[in-house]
Amino acid sequence: MLKFLSFTTVALHMLFFASQGNATIKYQIAEISSAIPKVHDIQPIAINDSGIVTGNFLKKNSDSCWGFIWDVKQGMSQLTSFGDVQVNGLNNLNQVIGSAGSLAYLWDPDHKIQYLNMNVAQALNNHGQIVGLCEEDEFIKEIKDEDGLSITISLGGNVILWDKASGIKQIDLSDILVDGLLAWPLDINDNGQILILAWFFDEKKMEMAFKTSYLWQNGQITRQFTPPSYVNKDDYTTIAFALNHAGDATGVLFGRDQEIRSRGVLWTNDGDVIEIGNEACPFLPVGINDERTVIGVAAGAGQESAYIWDDQNGLQNLNNLIDAGQHWHLATPIDINNLGQIVGLGLKDGKPAAFLLTPIE
Repeated sequence: MLKFLSFTTVALHMLFFASQGNATIKYQIAEISSAIPKVHDIQPIAINDSGIVTGNFLKKNSDSCWGFIWDVKQGMSQLTSFGDVQVNGLNNLNQVIGSAGSLAYLWDPDHKIQYLNMNVAQALNNHGQIVGLCEEDEFIKEIKDEDGLSITISLGGNVILWDKASGIKQIDLSDILVDGLLAWPLDINDNGQILILAWFFDEKKMEMAFKTSYLWQNGQITRQFTPPSYVNKDDYTTIAFALNHAGDATGVLFGRDQEIRSRGVLWTNDGDVIEIGNEACPFLPVGINDERTVIGVAAGAGQESAYIWDDQNGLQNLNNLIDAGQHWHLATPIDINNLGQIVGLGLKDGKPAAFLLTPIE
């Protein structure tokens, strides 16, 4: 299973932006590449505060997905000797989580894999706590497609919290999962706060439909992520994508009507809601670090571009902050660590490539 960002890919094509002029070079760029034979389609998923990167790749003449771990000095190594291994997350202990077939796993730096009693390991924190899903028969549904053919789909499962000492514990979300709503965990921070997406399956459109996002901690919902007070709440669907260790979150308000523009937002831990971008610059955030630096995507003229935002410099096109002579186009940032390093996908000399950006001190 791919990291739960597929809906963001669709959303990117809703955004349009005109590029800015060149600015001061602020980042060094390195390509995330591999000496492993036949590797292609490298996709970074996460970077920790040591600059270690993990992600997935494909091999030529194989449909299997492989997990990797990479750094600038050591290069890339496979997580396992077998394929069908999907990476979903990484922490500062260099532990990696993901799915191998229908089982979730935890990989440690000693190259050992522990299979967990859940189907999807979605996110982990620096204490080794893991949040994920355990699929149950009640979440398996048979529906008919537009041609009248019966198909069986999985609607996720129960949200599970795991740690080494206590094992698995089901999170009770019955207060919010009403009227057919389902839950998907997106993130967990070092305070044990869990970012929850509430959604339902739209049988008419045969796709996921998103309702809103919540913050869970210590057995209860502590916050619903809502639009800023100056907009009509009924006009938007609220989705928080990422959470930092301070409890700040970033995401997007999707307009429920094509005439209503979507808005990138930052929800601070003290209750503020800050809009990122404006009508001329719609922005889709995908990640945040503990400094409240937000990364995301805007697009214009059919070309996606990577952007960064902080409260001091505002919204900036990352392509304007690197050496143009290196012939990169940075399209999609994926993760940012607390050193300000960013991993993502783009084009180098016109060919798809994965990148690591490191701030120049």
